[in-house]
Amino acid sequence: MQRIFKIVAFGVVLGLLLVVVQQGLRIDRDLFLRCYWFVGAFIVVGAVLINLLYNLSYRKRMGKILELREAGKTDEYLAGIQNLLQTARGKSLRSILQINLAAGYIEAKQFAAAVAVLEGIDPERLKGRALKMVYRLNLCLSYFLAAQYDKAMALYNAGKSDWDFFRSNQNFGGNIALLDILAQIQQKNFEQAEGLLNEAQAAWPNLRLQVYFQKIGDFLQEQKTVSAE
Repeated sequence: MQRIFKIVAFGVVLGLLLVVVQQGLRIDRDLFLRCYWFVGAFIVVGAVLINLLYNLSYRKRMGKILELREAGKTDEYLAGIQNLLQTARGKSLRSILQINLAAGYIEAKQFAAAVAVLEGIDPERLKGRALKMVYRLNLCLSYFLAAQYDKAMALYNAGKSDWDFFRSNQNFGGNIALLDILAQIQQKNFEQAEGLLNEAQAAWPNLRLQVYFQKIGDFLQEQKTVSAE
C-alpha cells in the first residue's frame, strides 16, 4: 500500500509540473487535459503493473525454494531465502521472506536465530490477518523452542482469538495444535497436554508435524518425570 501511495504522490507532483508547462506554453486547456489524463493513467497503471510483476516473480522463486524445505533440504532452503533477501525491495516483500527465513531456522533447530529474525519485523507492516497470524505463530513457537517461556505464554495468550479462528484451517491448524500442547505443558497441565497430543497426532498426519508431535511427546514425559520428583 505504501508503494501505491508513492506512485499516487508522484502522479500529483507530475500533474503540477505539467500545469506549469501548459500555462507557460499556452497549450489549449481541453487538449492538455485529455493528454494529461491519458499520460497520467498510463504512468500509474504501468507502475502498478511493474510492481505486481516484480512481486509475482519473487513469489514464484519463493515457491521453488519452499520445495527444498518440504524435501528436508534445510541448508539449501536457508541459502535460497538469504539470496532472495539480498536483492528483494519493499518492506512487505522483505517481511514475508524474513518470516520464511525464520521458519527455516526453526527447521534447522536454530531457535535463537529464528527469534532474532522475527523480533526484527514490525508486525504493523504485515497486511492481512492470515499473514499476521503466521508471524505470531512462528514467533510464539520460536519462543517455546528457545525456552523463552514467559514471552511464549504472553504471546500465546494475546493471540487467542487468532488461534481460535484458524485452528481448523488445513494450513495452520497443526501448527496451532503444537502451541496448544506446549502451553499446557508450560502450565503443568500434563493430562490436558497428553490428550491434545493424541488428538493432534490423529488429526494432522503431515510427516513434518508428526516429527514435532513425537518430540513434544518426549518433552512431555520428561516434564512429568521432573514434576513428580
